[in-house]
Amino acid sequence: MDSFLYDDIAKIQRENWEYRRAGCSKREHISLTLELEESKKIIEHLKIDNRNLRENDYKLKILENELIQLRNKYDNLVKINSNLNLVLDSHQLLKGEHSKIIEANLFKVLNDWIKDTKNTFFTLLYRASDNDYNSTTFHNKCDSKGPTITIIKAKSGEIFGGYNSQSWNSDNKMFGDNKCFIFTLVNRHGIQPTKYTTSKGGCVGGYAICGPYFSDIRIYKKESTIQIFPSEFSDTTSKGRSTLTPIDKFILQDYEVYQCLKSL
Repeated sequence: MDSFLYDDIAKIQRENWEYRRAGCSKREHISLTLELEESKKIIEHLKIDNRNLRENDYKLKILENELIQLRNKYDNLVKINSNLNLVLDSHQLLKGEHSKIIEANLFKVLNDWIKDTKNTFFTLLYRASDNDYNSTTFHNKCDSKGPTITIIKAKSGEIFGGYNSQSWNSDNKMFGDNKCFIFTLVNRHGIQPTKYTTSKGGCVGGYAICGPYFSDIRIYKKESTIQIFPSEFSDTTSKGRSTLTPIDKFILQDYEVYQCLKSL
């Protein structure tokens, strides 16, 4: 638009000069001069408007960036609040001593796997490293205590375990139902925490010379423990025998057994 006005002014100036040269009337000359001045004013106003537009555009970009930062802060606060609630919920599920194997927030995961309509409260019954990995002590502390969950850590770093929906015993035979499951929490494949179920019963063993015994995970001694997953439990993540640990026979670092009590 500026270029058109400049062209008009140039035209008016030429016409003004022609009028003066041709001896035009004073009135006509004044009219052209006023028109020229008015055009100059319009150009100045346009320049000011253009500067204001650029300034407003700059301010708008600043406001947009501030809005993005505020949204990011809000999203982070929502995430932090969600994590805090998860930690609080997890700590409320733990009764007594906390785990030396997993963080408290993972008990919320275990609870979600176990619960039907009520929350599960976890109470530590047995920690292998505190009891010389003794299977007799395991049975003394865990038999006849109702449902339990066993959390196992291999020396190579993997964390996994199993849920027994019934009481442990020393009857030297298999028992259990299809509510029992095993799970992985930390593994070499980067699989997210996953539980593996069975449609069969009889996948848990109550053997006096063993610690926790699931068909696919069998704790004998610290240096002699095996896993043969998938055997009775379904492999839904398709990593086969190396899902829980890289090799079948592994060395225990520790394991914990928690009593699972339903809320009232």
